[in-house]
Amino acid sequence: MGTEPLSVAVGNFNLKNNGYPDLAVANWDTNTVGVLLGKGDGTFQAQVTYPVGTSPRSVAVADFNGDGYPDLAVANEGSNTVSVLLGNGDGTFQAAVTYPVGTKPVFVAVGKFNLENNGYPDLAVANYEDVPGDVSVLVGNGDGTFKAAVTYEVGTDPFSVAVGDFNGDGYPDLAVANFGSNTVSVLVGNGDGTFKAQATFGVGAEPVSVAVGKFNLENGYPDLVVANYGDATGDVSVLLGNGDGTFKAAVTYDTGDEPYSVAVGDFNGDGNPDLAVANFGAHNVSVLLGNGDGTFQPQAIFGAGINPSSVAMGDFNGDGKTDLAVANFGDAPGDVSILLNTSNPGSAIVTSPSAYSTLTGGSSATFTWSAGSSATAYWLDVGTAEYGNTIYQSGTLSNTVLSLPVSGLPTNGIPVYATLYTIDSNNGTKVHNEYTYTAFNAQAGAAVMASPTGGSTLTGSSVTFTWSAATPPTGVTATYWLDVGTAEYGNTILQSGTLSTTSQTVSGLPTNGSAVYATLYTIFSNGVKVYNEYTYTAFNASSVVPAVMQSPTQGSTLTTNATTFTWNAGTNVSTYWLDVGNVAGGNQYYQSGSIPIQAATVYVPPNGLTVYVTLYSLAGGLKFHNSYTYTAANGGKISSPTPGTTLTGSSVTFTWSAGSASAYQLYFGSTYGGSDLGQSGTLTATTSYAASGLPTNGNPIYVTLLSEISGNWVQTYYSYVEASSSAPSIQLERDRNRGSTSTALPLDSYGSNF
Repeated sequence: MGTEPLSVAVGNFNLKNNGYPDLAVANWDTNTVGVLLGKGDGTFQAQVTYPVGTSPRSVAVADFNGDGYPDLAVANEGSNTVSVLLGNGDGTFQAAVTYPVGTKPVFVAVGKFNLENNGYPDLAVANYEDVPGDVSVLVGNGDGTFKAAVTYEVGTDPFSVAVGDFNGDGYPDLAVANFGSNTVSVLVGNGDGTFKAQATFGVGAEPVSVAVGKFNLENGYPDLVVANYGDATGDVSVLLGNGDGTFKAAVTYDTGDEPYSVAVGDFNGDGNPDLAVANFGAHNVSVLLGNGDGTFQPQAIFGAGINPSSVAMGDFNGDGKTDLAVANFGDAPGDVSILLNTSNPGSAIVTSPSAYSTLTGGSSATFTWSAGSSATAYWLDVGTAEYGNTIYQSGTLSNTVLSLPVSGLPTNGIPVYATLYTIDSNNGTKVHNEYTYTAFNAQAGAAVMASPTGGSTLTGSSVTFTWSAATPPTGVTATYWLDVGTAEYGNTILQSGTLSTTSQTVSGLPTNGSAVYATLYTIFSNGVKVYNEYTYTAFNASSVVPAVMQSPTQGSTLTTNATTFTWNAGTNVSTYWLDVGNVAGGNQYYQSGSIPIQAATVYVPPNGLTVYVTLYSLAGGLKFHNSYTYTAANGGKISSPTPGTTLTGSSVTFTWSAGSASAYQLYFGSTYGGSDLGQSGTLTATTSYAASGLPTNGNPIYVTLLSEISGNWVQTYYSYVEASSSAPSIQLERDRNRGSTSTALPLDSYGSNF
């Protein structure tokens, strides 16, 4: 613990892991707030500290940004600020953000003062040295930030603030203990974040702490209790409320010396609010049991550390009884005392579900308890507020009933409170233990669509939907179900049925730009079924402008048989596909497949014939196309010897048609396009060439006729069989083995047979 701890508050900071009550402590001398995570058995882990302002004097707990995790607000006396630390839900906190307030802020309280507009948590801060005395109100924005402070005048040296609805209008009001004027100021709230002028009520000397409770259960009006630090004998003042924002005259009850902090709770389980008072000068804690009629029994004293300065409440060991945490300002090093409640040893204790656990059974749970030693009956209430029964009220149960199923539990992760009453009809007593749980949060653990992003435009008529895996609590499993339709929650396009995977491909989606709705259900094994719905815009086929060929120009004559076709991007086109052939829509020469680029080089035979080109634009699973025709380059064509035949010897005259060429070359090779067996050189004004020295081994020989057209050389490939002195007998033997005569085929412009 840091030195000189002045304030302690209780919160469930580690909700992601266990939900046990934890402690936050304002360490005045080290300018830190310390966080001690509870173990659920009444003990705590070592503190982790977070820097705040100078001389932090008070700490309060609330969820300021609406993420379901408790955050901290700290009043910094030495720097005239309030620090806000947002919780991460795992017991850690983000760095402090500070907001200016008045001079020497010594106390911070939380309330929802702006209910008319939003109901976000707001802050009220007591500024001890402002003249005249005042409190600062910081209205929350709901995202963890706050508006600039607005001040309201109170008494002299305000030291503590409490929040309650004192006039029954549903809006929170303020009660302020004024150290210097020996009064309590009451400021009635307007419900819009503002307050009316103060009304004051006399109390004892140097009041330093004020708390709210309903001490007179006969009317249920909020009442006040004030710790009077300066009264000689040490006491608290109790002011019973009239229900209209006014209070009766204070009645005092003895405590220890220099009472410094007061808290209200039911410590003996009889349903009546009691008081716990930290006595700074007496180094102990006073507990005054309430009688339920606005009066209190004499104090019982419990030891604490040196100079206890703050007292807070929580069920630290999960037995359903309210325990105390006390910050000891004078202990060195600073520390917190934990006082575990040992009242009503014979009362029944809930053993399952464990206190502070998450109710993993979904909307139902079975509550089991131990037998009370003197119980003649039991009674179980379950609700969403402390001591509430809006979910379940069992009525009187026989003392032989030690478990009870409860259904209708919420599944949205909110707190659930179970109050187990132990009734002893022999002596007329009825005591209770209360337990806090977290409802199963189906939505928090539900699967969430990852792709496509909700609100986006779908990419086509077939889309794969992918989602995150559900995160159910231990012992619970999850499956999925996907519906897709053209109306909210509809399934006219797809109804998947139960899925164990986290993706599903959906086809048959509209392509007209209409709305598409996807509903992703998460089905938990505890019977809870929740969903997330997503809205999309269908792919709009009418928005697609297909790509257009840029080069070569439509209808032109190609000047080479290696032609590069280029096109523009089009609009809303994802990829392209190019087919080139010798018939309309054909792909005999080229088929690109789906390509992302806007160009392709194609080898077209230079035969002077029509070339058919189809340019497809692919978008949304659809194909759009534009068609083009060209004339292939008209190169020479060998007419003799007939392509594919066997040459007659080593000297052969090759003759060809002129085509549109101005010059020619002949290559002779042992491979396609090769010239290792000879070449003619450039030939002009002739369409024949007498080749000599050709091999006569009976092997294949490849001849390439090159034609120069407009400065470009185009090639046509042919194949023959070399002459051979033994060719007849060898060839016949080969034919005999094959059962047919040999035929060599002409080659296309790719250098391969077709």
